[in-house]
Parts: sequence; C-alpha cells; structure tokens
Amino acid sequence: MKKGCIGCLGALGVLFLAVLGAVLYFGPNYDIYLLPPSSEQYAKSALNKMNSALYIDENWSQKKEKALKEVKSAKTYADTYPVLKRMTKLSGGKHSYFYTPKEFKTSPKEESRLPVIKNENDILYLKLPPFMGNEKEAKAYRTMLHQALTKETYKGVIVDLENNSGGNMYPMIGGLAAILSNGTLFQFEYANGQKIGTTLSQILASKQTEEKNSSKTIPIAILVNGNTASSGEMTTLAFKGLPNVKIFGKPTAGYTTGNMVYSLYDGATIQLTVSRIIDRKGNRYENTPIEPDIATTTPLNDARTWLLEQISK
Repeated sequence: MKKGCIGCLGALGVLFLAVLGAVLYFGPNYDIYLLPPSSEQYAKSALNKMNSALYIDENWSQKKEKALKEVKSAKTYADTYPVLKRMTKLSGGKHSYFYTPKEFKTSPKEESRLPVIKNENDILYLKLPPFMGNEKEAKAYRTMLHQALTKETYKGVIVDLENNSGGNMYPMIGGLAAILSNGTLFQFEYANGQKIGTTLSQILASKQTEEKNSSKTIPIAILVNGNTASSGEMTTLAFKGLPNVKIFGKPTAGYTTGNMVYSLYDGATIQLTVSRIIDRKGNRYENTPIEPDIATTTPLNDARTWLLEQISK
C-alpha cells in the first residue's frame, strides 16, 4: 500500500514538473509568466504578437530573427524598445504604435466630452466628439444620442464628425443606431484574406446602445474634415453608401484600418493594425481617406441646404 502511494506521488510529481515545464516554455506565448521574462523573451513575445499584423510579408520570419539578434545583448526591457517601435511600424503601418509604460501612462488622455445636440427648423444636429472614456462615460455618451434620436421631433439629421479623431467607436455608432439600417455596416479584411462583418445587431448585442427603435427613413448629412480619423472614420463608414445619406466636407485623415491592442509584461502597449476595411458597397480602405460626396469648405451650411431641399420634397 505504501509503495502504491509512493508510486502515485512520484507520478504526480512527474506530471507537475511536466506541466511546470510546459507553462515555463509555452506560457509567454499566452502572456503567462511564472518568472519575469528575460529581455530577449520579452522581445520575442512582442514580436510574436505582430504575426497577425496587416503588412507582414513572406520575409517576416527573417525580419523577426534579425530583430531578435539586435536585442540579444539587451539588459533591460527598455533596451528593446527602439527595435520594437521600429518593428511595430514595419508590420502594422502608420496606424500602429508601440507605447513604453511611461508613454502609455503619460499619453494625453482627451477629456471625455458628451455630444452637443441642437434641434432647429426640423433638423436635429448631433456633434460627436472623440471618445476615450470608461464604460460609465460611454453609456452617458450613447444614451444622450439615443434619447435625442428617439424623443425629439425632426425631419432630417446632421451628424457632425469634424475633428473627431477617434477612440472607441462603439458609443458613437451605438448611440446612432436609431437612424442606421440593419445589416452589415462594414467588414474587416485580415492579412490572410478572412473577412468578418460588423452588423448593427452585433453593436446592439454588445450592450453599447439601447434597443433600436424602428424609425422612418429620413435624410442624413455627415460632416467630415481632415481631422476626422480612426473611429470617427469608422462611424462615417457605418453610414456611407446608404441612399438617404450624403457626406459633406473634406477628405478624412486616412486611418481606416482595424487595430488590436496588446499589453506587454512591463506595461508597454502595442496598438497594431491587423485589418483593412470594406464598406457596404465593397470599397476597400487601407489607411486611405474617405472622400466626401460633396466637397465643400462650408459643410454645415451646405448640409442644411440639402436637408431642407429633401424635407420639402
């Protein structure tokens, strides 16, 4: 009996060591660490996260190996930052960033502002600022838009995305659900060719808005300029191609790609571009600007004129 117990304990010990070894070896690939990673392991983990980046090519493995050789003598994580910054841009393009822990903590966080809402002459005006807040602030943002669209009386809508530099697109699109059509808003196309659509139903299911109210089709004007970027552009694309929508202003900033955010062991962060965007008409965007339907330096006035024409028909 004792020999049997000893044998069981021995087997459990071997199993424990095997599991421990597996976690030590494979864990860093899944951000699981029993011990702090070496600088080289840290860099390798970061580079592996870039395997899904949009702009990697057939020589990516060699480029990674070369980068790992450059950090082989690194004594601290900070010693690897220059190489990782370079590789982030190389693999992910202009919409990708590597933030050191200090940069991430001290990066300017724009104060979360709520939308501005006005209702004049049967036209509901919605000014959407960029959004980088928490869930409580997100709920306030989207609820304010939702209530305006479902409680106010109006015959046309202006969605002003000028100077909306991005952040979290969900409160923006979710708050506007009442005037968006059901179905696919846009698609993300990954480097391997896989396409994943984003539908209004998915936005609703994500609890980023109130339940959609059925509403009649009304004319909608979208205002954009050269500072409309990232999630501001994604919100524009959610409307682009709808028959009751016109976009006024200037070409957008051209950050029309999908990003993933990865946190590293020491608090550094990689914001990595992993997909291009396809709009509802099949047009592809790869950090290319969205062209307005009506190019103008007076978008608000021109939008009002167009809406009043549509309303009077």
